[in-house]
Amino acid sequence: MFINSYTVADVNEAFDQKKLRNFDPSSLPYRETIGALLYLTTGSRPNISFSVSVLYEKVKNPKEEDRAAVKRVFRYLKGSVRICLLYKSSCEDTNLSVYRDADYAGDPVTRRSSSGILCMYAGGVVVWSSQKQRSVVLSTTEAEYVAASEATKDAIWANRLLSVLIEISEIPTLFVDNASAVKLRKNPDIFTKPLSRLKFEHFREKLGMTTV
Repeated sequence: MFINSYTVADVNEAFDQKKLRNFDPSSLPYRETIGALLYLTTGSRPNISFSVSVLYEKVKNPKEEDRAAVKRVFRYLKGSVRICLLYKSSCEDTNLSVYRDADYAGDPVTRRSSSGILCMYAGGVVVWSSQKQRSVVLSTTEAEYVAASEATKDAIWANRLLSVLIEISEIPTLFVDNASAVKLRKNPDIFTKPLSRLKFEHFREKLGMTTV
């Protein structure tokens, strides 16, 4: 966790206990620091969304390793200060592209999965989020499908906002990299109870999955 500042966090790397003993927790106001990072994440730093969302969960009772992880995020920000979002007025791709991903049972305590969502337009990210899913799923397919559902809602909102500002001629494209989740789109039994043909096709159209 203390090797370098090229990555935001490494969940598989053990903390250096010697450095933790020499670290003064009172030197870092945890709640205020997380608030500042959340503001930065919301405005211009999608690349630290996951790390900040994990650290935010420890606000009530942060431990020494949590404070050390916050310092690592700041070291990463200092080392990547020139990274920024870039939007191109001459970008040929005028379609709203939506990317999503999910882990499976990433939280070892609650067994809840996390969803990551990116909506891109004009060569840059316009909507992004990283958050835990509300329910516990039983497979990677379910986790990916829930993430696709959340991404669809973000895509609809972003597309409506863009349609107010400019003329939109194409529907958003949702990219899914999980074969099982893609097969669910083609399977008439993806819902838990029967639906009319029109309603089923309406929901399937809203999902709008595209294989890559």
